Amino acid sequence: MSEFPTHDEIWQVFEDLLAGREFTETRKLTDDLGVYLWEIRTTFSDGSTIEYSYAREGRFPEGSATVSRIDRVYLDAQNNPVRGDSIAKFIDGRWVIIS
Repeated sequence: MSEFPTHDEIWQVFEDLLAGREFTETRKLTDDLGVYLWEIRTTFSDGSTIEYSYAREGRFPEGSATVSRIDRVYLDAQNNPVRGDSIAKFIDGRWVIIS
C-alpha cells in the first residue's frame, strides 16, 4: 500500500469522471515521488467546462494540501472558476469518492 496514489491510480479516477469525454491536460507537475499536481479540463456540449484537479498531500511551490485529493471546479465561458468541490480523497491507500 502506497502513501500516495500512483500515476495510474490517479488516471483511473480521472477516466471514471470523464466517462469517455474528450479532455485537455492543462498542467501536470512531478517530483521524485511522482505526480503532485495534475489538472485536466473537459467541455460539455452546452459549452460548460469542468476542471478536475489532483493535488498530492504536502507542500509545494504552487500550494499545499492536507490530503491527496481530486477537486472539481466549474468554469464560466471565460474560464473563470464559478464554484467547486472536493470529490475524491486518497485515504489509507485507496480512493474514497465523497461527491
